[in-house]
Amino acid sequence: MASYTERLIAAVVASALLALIPQRVLSQDTPWEPAIQRLIHLTFNENFVTAHAIADSLLSAHPRRPEPPFYKATVYWRQGMNVRDGDKHDPEILRYLGSSIEKTERWIKLQGESAEMFLWLGNAYGLRTGLRMVRKEVFKGVIDGIEGREYLDETIAIEPDAMDANFGIGLSDYILSHNPSILRAVQRLFNLPSGDREGGLRRLKEAATRGRYNRLDAVSALAYLELYYEMDAVSAEERLRGLLAHYPNSLDYRIRYADTMLRLQMEHGRRLSKAMLDSTASIRSIAFSRKWAL
Repeated sequence: MASYTERLIAAVVASALLALIPQRVLSQDTPWEPAIQRLIHLTFNENFVTAHAIADSLLSAHPRRPEPPFYKATVYWRQGMNVRDGDKHDPEILRYLGSSIEKTERWIKLQGESAEMFLWLGNAYGLRTGLRMVRKEVFKGVIDGIEGREYLDETIAIEPDAMDANFGIGLSDYILSHNPSILRAVQRLFNLPSGDREGGLRRLKEAATRGRYNRLDAVSALAYLELYYEMDAVSAEERLRGLLAHYPNSLDYRIRYADTMLRLQMEHGRRLSKAMLDSTASIRSIAFSRKWAL
């Protein structure tokens, strides 16, 4: 039988070898992965009741992991989109994002730094940035945005193939390149970078193609940017049509698609009156069935 010293040496060697394994290998095939992927798809299809149930189950089954509270927050986030009283979910979003950040920091303290944990920190701070900006809390939003960007950059530094980090980085680079008025007041105070439009779009497309958790977020962001910023209604229509084929229950995508139809008719002379009427009718029907005030 091996002595205590021999067993200790073996354990140390095993730990050292484990640390050399790339993070992407460690993060594959986790027991919570199928449930999270299902939750993501349910959320994009706006099946919020089932998505909340899965998130609650994950919170109970994996209380130490940062993913369950993060995705609980994302369900509330998407649930509050496009409705007049969407801000009623803000306290829950902030609470669960705070929990995700706390759990990630605790995990890093116990297990050490990793691309995986930096990604979840970047995701949580990124979503909180989005909420702050929507609510016009610019100062807090910028602070969270800077923090989140640093964690996403660390993710890429550790694991260059971590495509999910490209979603937040790409979106940040693109938005800053447009110098939005909401950020001009704090541009000098925080010495914000000028951004990178082409680089941002490239990163978003990489995340949309090869992302694991943030792929659909990147696809959605590209459709939104193509429609409202790039003024490319043709590309936006194709992308939104694909999203609606997979997520027909999404009121958000139907609203964007109706905007796209209007843009195509105005700018390209397409005869899309019937398509616009059908799209508008479907929006009203879904909103009525949910008793939502848009």
